Amino acid sequence: MKPVHPSNFENPLGVEMCKNRGVRGIVACDPRGVIGLEGKLPWHYPEDLQFFSETIQKFPIVMGRKTWETLPRKYFVDRAVVVFSHEKRQGVHGEIWVTSLEEFLLLDLSSPTFLIGGGELYSLFLENQIVRDFFISHIKKEYAGDTFFPLSLLETWTKTVLRDTQEITTCYYENHHSQNTKNISL
Repeated sequence: MKPVHPSNFENPLGVEMCKNRGVRGIVACDPRGVIGLEGKLPWHYPEDLQFFSETIQKFPIVMGRKTWETLPRKYFVDRAVVVFSHEKRQGVHGEIWVTSLEEFLLLDLSSPTFLIGGGELYSLFLENQIVRDFFISHIKKEYAGDTFFPLSLLETWTKTVLRDTQEITTCYYENHHSQNTKNISL
């Protein structure tokens, strides 16, 4: 099945999120929500890496510091890169460092902007209902892990299966309760 690109999905809410017109999430996780082990993916599925690359294309990406430190630099070329950290830093490779959700929401990023990890940032954005939709590759095999995606926070979202293979089911989730136009207090 051909990968689904985010441009094929209209904004289901028809609203803007402050200056950011929409945050979309993308992740691969096992049935328990495992997304990482010791700073790395605990699996290697080339078809999922291809789906990830093709879906985020050249769109802006948002991630936590740990994800930024481990992600191959090829993902940072020709796009805006926003990195969350507890400490304010100066970008060395053109990335923008932020220390809060409020600071992030003030950025003027093109749409869509993709949230790509890690576990703490997924939880922050989901708990504050900032993400409007998610592409999730559900890895069918269980893996050992120390970093998790909060699957329970998507229980009320609308789910559509995009493709189903022997090893992975890729789904699209829509959040009908997104706070895209509201100010967020942490």
